[in-house]
Amino acid sequence: MLKRFSALLALGACVASATELKPELDCRESLQGVFGRPVPVQQVNGFESKRAKIRIQDLFNDVSDDTVFLGINDQGHAYLNIGGHRYDGELMRMKGGFRTNSNLVEEGLLLKFDVPPENAQLLRNHIATHKERPSWSCLAGACNMLQDAGIEVTEKRLFATQVYRDLLTKHFRNADGTELPVTVYQLGFLADPDNIARTISTRQSRTIDRHTDTAKKFGFFVVVGGGIVWIGYKRFAALSAEPSAISPYEEPLPSAENL
Repeated sequence: MLKRFSALLALGACVASATELKPELDCRESLQGVFGRPVPVQQVNGFESKRAKIRIQDLFNDVSDDTVFLGINDQGHAYLNIGGHRYDGELMRMKGGFRTNSNLVEEGLLLKFDVPPENAQLLRNHIATHKERPSWSCLAGACNMLQDAGIEVTEKRLFATQVYRDLLTKHFRNADGTELPVTVYQLGFLADPDNIARTISTRQSRTIDRHTDTAKKFGFFVVVGGGIVWIGYKRFAALSAEPSAISPYEEPLPSAENL
């Protein structure tokens, strides 16, 4: 019964997504495992891309100014696009990229959802005025931008792998708790959600290793979050072990029988 219900949900999502997409595109629904959890994904092919970038109008029939695209490319980079306003987060408090005339998304995963007009206006204003909070990663930066506009997408997370897991497995909500339906698109054959999870995990581990070497050399490390915290090397070593607890390698993907 559960399998049949899941299949019906997948079919309904695929039909709904097909009406949003350009008719010449190939769209197929699949349930894919991300951190051991099944996630409905619309696999889209047949689009034209230039340097792995695609124009939004080449993918979708009609896009409202209140439609948010949260993209994660196949290198694990996260960005937002709403009404031609694009924000690209950066790592470790570096200034993000802001554009107000971009109609581009990238090959990879694309989370599409509509928000109330007041939230959409806030988000566009924040991008237009370069208003952002310091963040640990580009994924966290994108979530911070959404949360500052009254859209709750994830709990406060330190590691990018945690943010990625939450984005694909938890509900988005606006300020009054109303759930925002989200459609996950996979743009291109190489943009498998689990592959992207592994890429994010690998890049995260390399970053931690690099800063661990710094901590060994100087005996301390600075963590940027809500403020600046000075910690010793042993404390940082314990902290840096956390990603392995949520690594995609730690939790087996569900078999087709369990989806």
